[in-house]
Amino acid sequence: MVASHYLAAREADPEAADADAIGARACEMLVRAGERAASLAAGAEGKRYFEQALSLATVRRERAELHERAGQMARLVGRLPDALAHFEQAVELYQAEGLAHTAARVTAALGEIAYLDDRLRDGIALTERALETLAEDEADADLATLAHQLGRLLMLAGRYDEALARIELTLETAEALYLPDLLAHALNTKGTILASRGRPEEGETLVRGALELALEHNLHAAATRGYHNLAGLLDMADRRSEVLAAAEAGLELARRIGDRPGEQSFRTVIAATRLGLAQWGEQAESDLLTLGEEAPSVWPGVLLGQLHLLRGELSAARLAFSNAGRRDPAAAETEAGLLALEAQLLLAEGLPGDALERARGLIDPGAAYGGMRSDGVRLALSAALEAALALRDEATVDRLLILVESLPPGRTSPLLRAIGARFAARRAGLRGDETTTEAGFASAEELYRGIPAPLELAATQVEHAEWLASAGRADEAEPLLAEAEEIYERMGAAPWLERIAGYRSEARIPAG
Repeated sequence: MVASHYLAAREADPEAADADAIGARACEMLVRAGERAASLAAGAEGKRYFEQALSLATVRRERAELHERAGQMARLVGRLPDALAHFEQAVELYQAEGLAHTAARVTAALGEIAYLDDRLRDGIALTERALETLAEDEADADLATLAHQLGRLLMLAGRYDEALARIELTLETAEALYLPDLLAHALNTKGTILASRGRPEEGETLVRGALELALEHNLHAAATRGYHNLAGLLDMADRRSEVLAAAEAGLELARRIGDRPGEQSFRTVIAATRLGLAQWGEQAESDLLTLGEEAPSVWPGVLLGQLHLLRGELSAARLAFSNAGRRDPAAAETEAGLLALEAQLLLAEGLPGDALERARGLIDPGAAYGGMRSDGVRLALSAALEAALALRDEATVDRLLILVESLPPGRTSPLLRAIGARFAARRAGLRGDETTTEAGFASAEELYRGIPAPLELAATQVEHAEWLASAGRADEAEPLLAEAEEIYERMGAAPWLERIAGYRSEARIPAG
């Protein structure tokens, strides 16, 4: 390929007498080819062109720029080791040219690579050091880019106050210089932080504004982040149909621009949402298995573990947990998901004490896991309440329910309210309070149905039916069991189906 461009360059400029001039012309042609490939979302092809141009480039600054472009293409197609190598070379060459601010911009990309490689602490340390070297300089686009990347990484570590300080610096510079790309990214990050700190309406407004700005200016990377973070905020608010819409729009964009990691991330969000909606089947399961093989993220493994738990396949669930990916404790959201899954697994394995201990550390509104509305914390809350009931630890049940019930309206969600109602009903049932039990189950079922959260609804209906049977009201239980059975049959949830059959037999309730 290099040779063909070399010959084409000589034909295009027959007056060029020396090899250096022809090589420079060939290098220019390769760069243009790389840019065309990038514009057509052919990232792998663009990467090859930029790397071939590197074999001809001799000027140090030009080589730095080519390494940066090749690194961007490698990042786009998910070739993280190649991206890392190119960005490191670019930083070294820019620094050798005395271009500290340009090197800072590329260092921001290195910080992201470290995070994607499950080395969040390394990414934070790297960007902090680079920012310190420019601390006395006037803020420009490159410095603001580095400040934003540090803020984003600190957010991912749950260090929200530190993150916001960097994001404000970024926004001030992006507004002053009117840098739409950086402005969209920074607004997105700030909105996500505010939502995690209990200001969901303000956070969603900022994220939606960032997405609109990105789409208006055809800023593809900022737009894919916007769709992803919007889907996350909608999930925290239990607006599951809107989550699907945002994720599907993001998936379409990621595929159009050739963003392979982005595509995998959106497919994971869609799989998680469909699992929660019990919209499952062979195709959904096949795609989740494929994702588990493709994606470096831990989330496909977490989802597989949850599916196996639902079906009572404990060995497979434990294997999925073990294979979920390298653990990066610094990444707060990832750590929360893994801890919540492990708590559920320990509970299923008959170890409620261990499950309670594992879940307890997540259940704290001030903890750096995105607040009580985040998925990991809500899963841990359910596991902790289940474990405490199994242990007959009413003091812990009371404390956890008070925690849920005392949340102000803006910091709760339908799912949190449903969890509170469901377990308050079970506590009241143990205490013989029939009125409170009945009201609690009815409230939980209404909330789960409205989200909708069919798996949680089915579990609550089974528990409600069991309580009715124990109270001598078996004739009222069958409609609840019939609906729950249909949901569990669709999901292949053998333990729950066996439980339904067992209680029908014990209470002599005929199948509906």
